[in-house]
Amino acid sequence: MIESDKFSYEFSKLFLGIISYFFIPIGILALVYFSIAKNNFQPSIILLLILNTLFIYLHKKSKTNYYLVKMNDDKILCKIDGQLEKEINWSDVLTINRVPFFVPPLYFMKVKKCNAIIFFPTNSHLNYFSIFTGWFTIIWDFSKMGKHIRKTKKERNINSYYLLKLKN
Repeated sequence: MIESDKFSYEFSKLFLGIISYFFIPIGILALVYFSIAKNNFQPSIILLLILNTLFIYLHKKSKTNYYLVKMNDDKILCKIDGQLEKEINWSDVLTINRVPFFVPPLYFMKVKKCNAIIFFPTNSHLNYFSIFTGWFTIIWDFSKMGKHIRKTKKERNINSYYLLKLKN
């Protein structure tokens, strides 16, 4: 079975928490300093606070929808901290995709029996290639799990999440 990288799993959860709670005081201090003390409002402060709110939301969701995954040709085993493993058959998977612009590669899948979207890292410890162009990031995942996911999507004809959204 191909397993998710535990380091990437723990680091992603920790990173989202640190970033989200680090930018709270910075955003508030910048808002107070520039808006009240200097009477010079900066619109970028609002962008910082919105980005901070997004990170806090992702950090809270990562506690409920972020799994360690083991997979083979027949099934996927999903485990979250301290809970029993969920067994999912590949035939129950509606969509599976990589989250764009996220390094290290992070995948999500939608399953028939589950209302929530399941997020999980791959075993891509330094098995990816990323190009940052200034406007956007291009990422290629060369890990065993990434290759297995691409192969299984082709074999089982699993649709892309974005394609499903366009059809609905």
